[in-house]
Amino acid sequence: PATAPTAARTTADSINVAYQDARYAVAMEESLERQYRLQPAPSIRAAHRDAEDALAAAIRRVAVEGDAADRAQDAEVLRYHAKYVSATQAMFAAVDARNSKLVDHLDTDVTDPVFGFVQENVFRRAAQQRAITEAILKSVRTLQNRVVTISVLLLTLSVICFGLDSAVLQVYKRRLLQAHRAEMLQLAEAALVDHLTGVGNHRAYKEAFRRQISRASRSNEMLALALLDIDEMKSINDQHGHLHGDR
Repeated sequence: PATAPTAARTTADSINVAYQDARYAVAMEESLERQYRLQPAPSIRAAHRDAEDALAAAIRRVAVEGDAADRAQDAEVLRYHAKYVSATQAMFAAVDARNSKLVDHLDTDVTDPVFGFVQENVFRRAAQQRAITEAILKSVRTLQNRVVTISVLLLTLSVICFGLDSAVLQVYKRRLLQAHRAEMLQLAEAALVDHLTGVGNHRAYKEAFRRQISRASRSNEMLALALLDIDEMKSINDQHGHLHGDR
């Protein structure tokens, strides 16, 4: 019976990752579109195509992993995204032709409305899926705790009924608890680790930051927050595409 929630968690994790990828791709499209208007270059246009492909691929992954409602909504997003891609191609051509009047018209009246639909839906669904994933993770943890409790009770009952040696009971209990702790550790890491880098994600940062604030407050200590940036990372993404930047 425990396999059903675990399978649900795996599916929710996969959809969550796909939506986070889609959210990232949408942000890249918007950034690159604005950049091309200011400084048109083949590398920027190529990077925009990479972002277009990445968004479409992420939405299709959701359609594969999700249910009928997901597929219906994703089909609508892909339809609007196709309109956006067509509109941006026309706008980029107008930029190349230095037709500022046409660029402004396409940007305001054609591109922005369809992109706004895509962005709003992707961001909203990404937030919803993140909440769903965290709720499923919580339910799996609860179920795991119940399974351990019931297993220990059944094992204790078997000892009473069949007179098993207490040392054997301790071995079984220890193995069961070790397996449970390993599963809990895996679930916790999945919720707190960034799938791309393998380091703590934004949720892990927020939890760690709260702990440090609390510790500093209790000890009446100063607290410093250091921000580290990767030099030229934006240029790498802009010139070669975010997939190259990820690698």
